[in-house]
Amino acid sequence: MKDSDWKTLAMYGVTPDNLSVSGSLDLSWTAITSLPEGLSVGRSLVLSRTAITSLPEDLSVGDSLNLSESAITSLPENLSVGGSLNLSKSAITSLPEGLSVYWSLDLSETAITSLPEDLSVGDSLNLSESAITSLPENLSVGRSLDLSGTAIPVIYTDDRGYELRKIMAGEAEWFAAGCRLFKSRADAMAHWGSPDYPDRERGAAFCAAIRDA
Repeated sequence: MKDSDWKTLAMYGVTPDNLSVSGSLDLSWTAITSLPEGLSVGRSLVLSRTAITSLPEDLSVGDSLNLSESAITSLPENLSVGGSLNLSKSAITSLPEGLSVYWSLDLSETAITSLPEDLSVGDSLNLSESAITSLPENLSVGRSLDLSGTAIPVIYTDDRGYELRKIMAGEAEWFAAGCRLFKSRADAMAHWGSPDYPDRERGAAFCAAIRDA
């Protein structure tokens, strides 16, 4: 079935089971409220600005899944997303155990307050302007973490506007600023206090803030 044909059907609430789409499937702005069992999308699935509230347990998405500004409230357990997962400005309030996102996860401007213990994000995690208050100790983030506009406290702001945050992850202390995330006080001090850090004065200020935190 051509993607264009499927989108036309979806506008009228027609959702055949075991549908397979080899490319991407864009259902944004349609009247879709549920997806069929056995849906397989080879590349990206776009469900932004829809009234959909849940996804089938056996959904398969080869690349990215976009649910931004949708009514989604939950995701199936052990969902694996081959690219990025965008939930920004959606109605999501919690994530399932076993969630794995190969690239980036965007939870900005959501009401989510906590994350599952075993969440794995291959590249970047965006929690800006969300209701998040803490992070799990076993959280795995490959590159960067954005906590701007959250209740997680800022302990220092440099002249560029970069905010250094101290994050309680279970019993552990993490520190994050810009694209940097350190899962121990020692690692953070080693980075900003390194003789090779390009701006020694700025690095010293970060280290002072960490010592005082």
